[in-house]
Amino acid sequence: MGPWEAKVLNENSLQITSLPDQNLGILSTRTFTLDPQESHLKVIQTMKNISESPTDYFFWGRTLVKLGGLLFMPLNPQSEIQGQWGRYIWGRPVVYGHDPDDKGVIIKDKFFCLDPETASSEKYGNDSQAGWMAYGYKSLLFVKKNGYFPKSKYTEHYGQTNVFYTNRKTFAEMEPISPTAFLMPGEEYSYEEDWFLLEYLPCFEKGFDVFAAAKFIESMKS
Repeated sequence: MGPWEAKVLNENSLQITSLPDQNLGILSTRTFTLDPQESHLKVIQTMKNISESPTDYFFWGRTLVKLGGLLFMPLNPQSEIQGQWGRYIWGRPVVYGHDPDDKGVIIKDKFFCLDPETASSEKYGNDSQAGWMAYGYKSLLFVKKNGYFPKSKYTEHYGQTNVFYTNRKTFAEMEPISPTAFLMPGEEYSYEEDWFLLEYLPCFEKGFDVFAAAKFIESMKS
């Protein structure tokens, strides 16, 4: 919370640093590096335990996209989540469950697809192990790549690695989730994401072939 300090590292890189958060016991930094030749942004988030006790937190990145496209990523065939994906229903308590009749969710060739405009709920998630998610919008693919670490512990609900939010009116959110970092005082943990904005003409319509788009994404370098 509060203001962050910005520092230009070089002509392509910027680093921002939070205020020391005494409640969490964490100091956060984020480094953004833009490829000088391509539409590729590397984002490195780092947390440092500045307290005198162990901490256990994870990164939960939030990137907003315009409505009108289709969100997709591979499902985890070994998932313990019913249907391999779930959604949240607000209430007291909040209910997390699977609804195969949700009009905004389509399962295609073992891929989870979400139309944020027609989704029946606002928040969804899954435990994909693929390490990427993508959003097809008006002949563009916005791709977020992040590592998946099978030996690490994911402590978001049901071990989710991805969470998606939509207000169904103006925007949606793509939210990769890092493993939980168990830090002793003075220790640091970093989590990297690579963002790409790519021309992909089939995305002009929401009904594009996600399997073909996934092959295109998986053939990318990085």
